[in-house]
Amino acid sequence: IKKIKIHWPSALLSVLLALTIWFTVAGRERVEAWINVHVEIKDVASNYIIMNGNKLPSTVEVRLRGPSGLIRNLTGQNIPMLLSLSSLKPGHNLVPLNGDNIPISGAFDILEIRPAAIEVDVDLYAEKEVELTAKSTHSLPSGITRIELIPPQETIRLKGPQMVLKKIDKVEALVSLPSAVH
Repeated sequence: IKKIKIHWPSALLSVLLALTIWFTVAGRERVEAWINVHVEIKDVASNYIIMNGNKLPSTVEVRLRGPSGLIRNLTGQNIPMLLSLSSLKPGHNLVPLNGDNIPISGAFDILEIRPAAIEVDVDLYAEKEVELTAKSTHSLPSGITRIELIPPQETIRLKGPQMVLKKIDKVEALVSLPSAVH
């Protein structure tokens, strides 16, 4: 049996080259993955109120295709989706979500966003003066015939959504008398 002599510098160089080629090829493999993206709302007109703000999603799911090495790096990052609401009109709006608002590298293809759109209900911010009256939470004790607000105000200014304010004509302030008066 003949002994094979190993030339160690050449063998080590061959292993290093093989590993480098393997990492290069494996890192360029294009894979698909779902990531969560944080939604940041901007550009809402100052005279608008978002009526269903508590129902708007804080995150959306995005399906990406890209190099496996780069997608692995994305999973731990907090990526924002900057959602401009400058085109809203009062009433019910359907805002489509697209990948243009996600700041990620051109190495990725955005394949799908879930949900594809969000519903936003908008109303105008308004102010209204309405009549203010006082009402006791208990029946008035004998000898007391009237409750007045101090300082005496006949009206109060309300601020809020225009559609809600249209339905309000007066406000009753509930006055709770001390238990010693009962």
